[in-house]
Amino acid sequence: MRPPTVALCLVISGSLWTGCAVDYGLADVVDPTLSLVETFAEPPLPVGTSLEDATPPAEYGATDEADGMGQISVQLDAAFQRNRWGSHISRCQVQLSFHHFHLLEETEETEETEPAPDEGTGDDDPDAPGDCVFEELDPDEGGGGDPGDDGDNWYESGELAGPETLYLLGETTEWALILTQAEDGRLRYELDDCSVDTFPFGEVLDLVVPDEIGHADPFTVPEVLVVGAELTLLSPDEGQLQQDQFVLEPGMPLSMRWEREGGDPVLADGTVVAPELELKLHNGTHNGSAFQFLDCAPDHDEGTEVSGSALAQFSFNEDPDEQHFDTYLDLHAVTHSPGWTTPWGGQVQVKTTVSAGGGLFLEGS
Repeated sequence: MRPPTVALCLVISGSLWTGCAVDYGLADVVDPTLSLVETFAEPPLPVGTSLEDATPPAEYGATDEADGMGQISVQLDAAFQRNRWGSHISRCQVQLSFHHFHLLEETEETEETEPAPDEGTGDDDPDAPGDCVFEELDPDEGGGGDPGDDGDNWYESGELAGPETLYLLGETTEWALILTQAEDGRLRYELDDCSVDTFPFGEVLDLVVPDEIGHADPFTVPEVLVVGAELTLLSPDEGQLQQDQFVLEPGMPLSMRWEREGGDPVLADGTVVAPELELKLHNGTHNGSAFQFLDCAPDHDEGTEVSGSALAQFSFNEDPDEQHFDTYLDLHAVTHSPGWTTPWGGQVQVKTTVSAGGGLFLEGS
């Protein structure tokens, strides 16, 4: 028999995120003890934010900047993630932060070496639905993490705050974001007691800031955050799992099915915002080096199949009773919100992520 799943507090160097058991106010929702294979699970994709040197729009009622204030950047993120093939909620968050943003002079060096967050170079993305791209890093050279990722970027924080509560308004429901201290000692606004029942699946949300912040008067931004539908994995199902893992024999394809409950969100002009589906597999050793990656573009909205030949590029466990390689799968449904302009002239593009995944045991020949 394979050894039981081991619970660890693991800090991975390089670009992988910290897997320590820490309670950040989600004790009733999230089991803080993760198995080793779950340390390979990707955090949701980071919010993409850019700031341009622009005059604050008059409709926001923005006032002149205070001396030395500089521009202000807004970071907004919503993410919901299940693992253990849907039986466990590992992440539930809606977070917003404000911080000073110091404009940098554009140079050839920064243009060449600073790609947008989580996009890497773009050279290794699957070309068409059903395609998979394999990449392998040398674990002896510190090759942990997914190529192109920006490390531990799963939470938002800043140094600026305004009123005690901000609001996100949906079609029929209001969500309050409460001012709190973040993990790094800075500040953020967050959805308190986030759970499957309170997360705004399928909503198009307006942001309401009811009091002055950063020398800007109270303001509202319509359609600031578009959240995808709830994602549920249907196959592999619970009856096919062994110790929370799905066992794949040599040459066996991985067939998956899922559903997105409630339908996709719809903008005020009638535009349906469908998500981008991304299937990512990670394979690594017990010492914490995730050095093999398979990125696939699902060929259907409700399911896909990863061929046995694509999976054969991974290192397999040669002994069916011993696990030397940990493999983890993440299905991301990424929804892009319309771009919007902050009171300080910043152009913001937010993407929200609803994810589900689980561990695999790859048997060798």
